Amino acid sequence: LKNDPSGNTIYVGTAFGGVWKSTNALQPAPRFEVLSDRWPSLSVGSLALDSNTNPATLYVGTGEANNSLDSYYGVGITVASYGGKKWSKPAFKADNGKHSFLGGSVSRILVDPVNPNLLIAAISTASNSVGKIPDVGIYESTDAGQSWKMKLNLTVNGVPKSCTDIEYDPKTRLYFAAIGGLGIYQYQPGHKWTATASPFQNSM
Repeated sequence: LKNDPSGNTIYVGTAFGGVWKSTNALQPAPRFEVLSDRWPSLSVGSLALDSNTNPATLYVGTGEANNSLDSYYGVGITVASYGGKKWSKPAFKADNGKHSFLGGSVSRILVDPVNPNLLIAAISTASNSVGKIPDVGIYESTDAGQSWKMKLNLTVNGVPKSCTDIEYDPKTRLYFAAIGGLGIYQYQPGHKWTATASPFQNSM
């Protein structure tokens, strides 16, 4: 963290145990405190930090993205400010309620290193969603997680394809996303997501 040069502060998101924090992580027996016991979901699929704020701001995406039989779905994305002391209400939906995160997993959240108000999130399906069908794809927030907009939603034969991961290349300032069954897509902020030539096209 920028505001912790000692390197002792870490945050951990667990599969079905919520979010934890340690401020003495480099010690032989580090201590952890739980931050999210009262949150609507303890299933964490992704966690991102904005350490430009002091203390850091956490962005937590719920839903375990492993799609195993014991994985649990999520309820959306929340923001935890002041190092995890103050939690916002979770964002259950995007585009003013048109698209739902409920029943999915947030497999990845990235904070743009140039503009920390810009967030990119990957939404995929999750096991045990009990009839709750998420609108999978790629979402973007330009107001630090207060609202979200769908930026990419692809289907094959009527079946929506999950976004399972997103990575960022600081040299080109391009984002790269893995779309199940379709391959790799790339994105430059302010433009559209486009398919790239890759050996993974038309693969599962």
